[in-house]
Amino acid sequence: MRDDRNRWAAAPSEARPELVAQAVTARIVAIERQTVLSGDYSSCLELAGMCQPAVGSHEVANGDSYAIRQRRDRILIINGVQLEDGWHEGTGVAIADMSSAYCVIEISGTDAERIIATGTEYSAATSSPSAARLWHGFSCLIYRHENKYRLHIRSAYLEAAWDMLQQQFVLVAQLQRANAESYNP
Repeated sequence: MRDDRNRWAAAPSEARPELVAQAVTARIVAIERQTVLSGDYSSCLELAGMCQPAVGSHEVANGDSYAIRQRRDRILIINGVQLEDGWHEGTGVAIADMSSAYCVIEISGTDAERIIATGTEYSAATSSPSAARLWHGFSCLIYRHENKYRLHIRSAYLEAAWDMLQQQFVLVAQLQRANAESYNP
């Protein structure tokens, strides 16, 4: 059989250098545990021991443990308590460990929202209870964490999403140079 291993890039790894431009930085963030809870919203929060509501696309998540709202009946718990996978009969909630399903990209800096806006309708002025979005065709969760933005992207799509992110960094850098040149002829 022919050896075609060298025809494609190596399998994607989460470890990669930061992307840095003048006013924006992106990096992969290691999250210890990501758990999806599906069922009644308040039952999900209660079962997960969350005191705060799940954040949507424009609320700000703080700390190491928090919940993200994916849709009306589904939340993603970040670094919460360890929960047993499966159907929880008494609560009507299904639980699944998704720790290896999502990679988390953190984008910071004054142009962070500009990078995100290159591939989605995301705007800080428009609120949504759900953090679920399409970014350049990739299904992801986009929300703010402290003073940064986070994108949870399916691990299988990390390589393609990271390549797209690199292209957006180049584009934003070119726009910054063009703007600087127009002000300083």
